[in-house]
Amino acid sequence: MTHPHSASDFLIRAQQEATSEILREFAPEEVATEVAENALEFSDRMILRVLSQSSRAEQPACSVHCTSCCHLHTTASVPEVILLAERLRLGIEPLAPLQAKLASHIAQTEGLRARERRHLRLPCPLLADGMCVVYDARPLVCRGWNSLEIKRCEADLAHPVSETEAYLNMNQYRAASQIAQGVANAIFNLGLDARPLDMVRGLAIALEVKDAALRWLAGDDLFLAAVNEHVFPPFSN
Repeated sequence: MTHPHSASDFLIRAQQEATSEILREFAPEEVATEVAENALEFSDRMILRVLSQSSRAEQPACSVHCTSCCHLHTTASVPEVILLAERLRLGIEPLAPLQAKLASHIAQTEGLRARERRHLRLPCPLLADGMCVVYDARPLVCRGWNSLEIKRCEADLAHPVSETEAYLNMNQYRAASQIAQGVANAIFNLGLDARPLDMVRGLAIALEVKDAALRWLAGDDLFLAAVNEHVFPPFSN
């Protein structure tokens, strides 16, 4: 008999083991990007498998230039924002306009609580002409998110306070979430802070500090100001 949680446990364990091996074996300057790339590649393979086993009704309706979800709040791990920063340095010249967009986004979300942030729909600073400028390196949160009904996404974007729920292929969503958990477990076991970051604030730090990967691996609290639960504390009446 198959345990109901066996598939999810497998994804968490497999990614935790892969991440732990990278943390042990790779050169310090390569660790963060290798951890992120490994997790993203594994996620893509598992999501393709999930979709191949899903019915027609469970196939996401997402398409090119559909950016409703790119207005949602996004979190990411430290390795993911370091990878994003590396790809941006290689692909965008100059970086100053993007850094200005990040700073504007941060200013508009400063001082919000978690619920207030959920009700705010700002375009991701990484959007340009309706496309993600680092799509291949987008975080696990973005890879897992999907929608079976675009009209619900559009309704949420137009009226976020109504909290219209998206209809998801939950197996795709869970696969990415479980892989993210595997990464976090391995990082935590190394004694590093594995809490999710507000992606925008984390990326701003990673772009500003060129040796961010080495400082993070050495235990520096460089990304503390971007830890999501600190940035957007729980809503209280």
